[in-house]
Amino acid sequence: MSHMGFVVAAYSATALIVVGLIAWVRLDGAAQRQALEELGDRPRGGRD
Repeated sequence: MSHMGFVVAAYSATALIVVGLIAWVRLDGAAQRQALEELGDRPRGGRD
């Protein structure tokens, strides 16, 4: 009895999940950098 199909499916699913997580982290990092840039460009409120 061969379990090759299960092994291939498990590794494929794992690879897909890892690639998805990497893409999510990269996209979120870009969004966070953009938000920080916008926050840094705002004028500071306060008494002068």
